[in-house]
Amino acid sequence: MKDQDDILKIELTGKTDEIPMDSFLEVVGNTLHILQGIDASISQSENASLEWKIIGASLNSPMMLTIKGHSDIGNDISEDVIRAYLTGVEQVDKGGEVIMPPHFTTDTLRKTRDMANVLNDGIKKVAFSSPKSKPVVPSKKVIENVTVILEAQALEEHDNVVELYARQHATKEEQATITGTLETVTVHGKKPKFVLYDPLTSNKIDCFFQQEKLEEIKSLLPSRVSVTGTAKLNRQGHPTSIEAETFKKLRSKSELPTFKDLEDINFSGSLDPTEYVRRLRNG
Repeated sequence: MKDQDDILKIELTGKTDEIPMDSFLEVVGNTLHILQGIDASISQSENASLEWKIIGASLNSPMMLTIKGHSDIGNDISEDVIRAYLTGVEQVDKGGEVIMPPHFTTDTLRKTRDMANVLNDGIKKVAFSSPKSKPVVPSKKVIENVTVILEAQALEEHDNVVELYARQHATKEEQATITGTLETVTVHGKKPKFVLYDPLTSNKIDCFFQQEKLEEIKSLLPSRVSVTGTAKLNRQGHPTSIEAETFKKLRSKSELPTFKDLEDINFSGSLDPTEYVRRLRNG
């Protein structure tokens, strides 16, 4: 058979003259799965673009199987797929680099481990080659090395999730004015603070202030105050804390006018109230 760059030779050598059928199917099945995964990555499609066919076989010892990829859409990437397969399997076997081989995924990496696992079950050697590539002979180290890479990958994905969560839940800062009742002041901790309560959510809001403003704050006890400064807001837009910059004492609720206080106020002047309302409606 004439040498071609787009063929892959699979060689199996048994520990005896016989090769277990299960081991043979395991090697061929996993190899096909890995090739299809690399194909999908290179072609950037959900499904593989190549159909793999057996174009040669030898039952002599060692057993030799030759496969070739074929594309019906004219974009034959079988040579690239085979090269990536051989390079990836060799990289995993050598170890050292705790990174995913190019065009491999966690799924195809697990299949690589399963493929090498036949070395524990009646197979002495598995070798892969292409006419222009030296044979790649994976050892049992593949099993351990795949586990190391998968653990590193899982840790990286975990770190990415944590980072994404932190970004999504990061607080925002903006200038705000908060009102509430000032009752107690705490001087323990890095900065003195007092607590107000969000009138919408009833959640407490820590109000931090500079030490030199302590006496000013004490003079406001106990009273309703408005505090202006840089507030940290949660994702719902509610303040959770504020770096207080200015303070203003407000009238207590008992000092605010009631509806009864407004009864004697004449908003309409000399006009009859009914006529006043009618003019308001008519513009």
